Amino acid sequence: MLRKLFVLTVIFFTIPLTASQPNKFHFYNYKKVVTVEGKILDFKIEEVYKRKSKFFFLYIKTVDNKKIKIEVCPEWFFNFDIAKGMKIRVKGSDLGEDGKFKYIIAKELEFGGNKITLRDKFGFPLWRGKNPHRFGFGEKRRRGRGGKK
Repeated sequence: MLRKLFVLTVIFFTIPLTASQPNKFHFYNYKKVVTVEGKILDFKIEEVYKRKSKFFFLYIKTVDNKKIKIEVCPEWFFNFDIAKGMKIRVKGSDLGEDGKFKYIIAKELEFGGNKITLRDKFGFPLWRGKNPHRFGFGEKRRRGRGGKK
């Protein structure tokens, strides 16, 4: 009886903890693209994806005082000058709320006369390499010997 009570207590207390944690693995959804404008509050380098990579993040405040966290790209890919207080326009995939911030994965940035494209029309990152669409979107991947006997 005590064992059942212990198991139920553990389950009861762990469900709210797992439900409140943000989704660690998120993906760009090209069907949920939004455009936002605002001023840069802050920018940071943060470890993401199980600490495998350091990404550049922007924190902006829109005209209607909403705070938005924007995942831009790996830190080594971004080589532009940016400053707090700059006006910025961001086009990207809306992932909803992440705590106190709305969360967006950026596709394009416009600021200070620069227009930076970070992802293609399907949301694949431009830092992936030479041919990110290899074996996808119209190309067939050959398997085996190619019909030769």
